[in-house]
Amino acid sequence: MLKSYITEFKNWLDVTIPSVMTEKNFLWLMGSIFLLGIVTKWIVVMNYGRLIRRAENMTNPKNATLRQIKMKFDSVKQVNGYVANPMLLVRRHLDRCRVGLFSLNRLDNVINWCTILLIGISGLLGLELYTAGGSKTTAMAYIIIGYFFGFALEMINRCSSVKDRRTELAYVIVDFLENNALPREER
Repeated sequence: MLKSYITEFKNWLDVTIPSVMTEKNFLWLMGSIFLLGIVTKWIVVMNYGRLIRRAENMTNPKNATLRQIKMKFDSVKQVNGYVANPMLLVRRHLDRCRVGLFSLNRLDNVINWCTILLIGISGLLGLELYTAGGSKTTAMAYIIIGYFFGFALEMINRCSSVKDRRTELAYVIVDFLENNALPREER
């Protein structure tokens, strides 16, 4: 039974893929996945930059994550008199930082998934076009274009400074909290 479903699906793919996936549609698909990866990486880099600028003046933070970090630090300091590891506290709360519904860590990983999709889709489409009776040149062109987009996206991912910005943000917050945080007045 399962073999019949698999053969029907393969026959459907052999007929459908060459007619639907023209060069124009393939390039649109590759370009849209490529742009999705670049846009999400840009959003992450810009948000970390904005958080760094806001963290330099944390006396009255307007960002919810920064406000939560400051309140948590103040409450731990009030209860214990000191904070044992402020960097750990800050990093744990920075991992919860969100842009809309998505955390910054998940948005940062979207570019990795886009790279895998680009390479995988181009390889599968090239193989499917070749098995459907296409020429080796056409199949290799599809594969090479997908690999080019995938490797270009990986180079963009490696050249961006998200980890450096995340570390800089953590150090700016810890520096402010350790040097400028005043203990709360007891009521």
